Amino acid sequence: MNRQDLEDTIEALTVPAAILEAMPDGNFRLAELNEPCRTLFATDADPRGRLTREFVFSATAGERIQALAEHCMNEGTPISSEETFILRDQSVLHVRISLSPFVDEGGSSLLFGTIDNVTELVNLRMERAKELAMAASGFVEMCAWCNSVLTDEGFQPPDEFVKGLSVESSEGVRCPDCQNSRQE
Repeated sequence: MNRQDLEDTIEALTVPAAILEAMPDGNFRLAELNEPCRTLFATDADPRGRLTREFVFSATAGERIQALAEHCMNEGTPISSEETFILRDQSVLHVRISLSPFVDEGGSSLLFGTIDNVTELVNLRMERAKELAMAASGFVEMCAWCNSVLTDEGFQPPDEFVKGLSVESSEGVRCPDCQNSRQE
């Protein structure tokens, strides 16, 4: 496949995709991107396919993508990573970037990349983490020395705290040893 075929393929894709080109200084430049990619970043590209600065690209994210691109080229294998972009309107866009190495007929080193918007997935993960943190707040806090339990009324001895708990079953649960001794 030659470079023009790759560019035509990218333009025909319905998922956000781009071509990164390796430069002599070792960096990569955005050589081409398709309409879904421009829409994802809510931006236009100049005639050479470079993004106009409609989003804030953090140096850290740039370094990680650069390292990802270098690893992909050096190893000759595809690679993926999740990255975060802050758009001009201060909204956050989480994307999964997947890169695959490609050398065109002219010997130029290229990376074919797809970009998946995973913002909803990341937001769901963050919401779940908050729920788990709230659930974890229901755990009992105890004194490390005397085992008194911290309640809304202050510290209570463990036996008083346990007496104050509502028990759903009058039988409760038994460890295997107690269960065996009761049956004997």
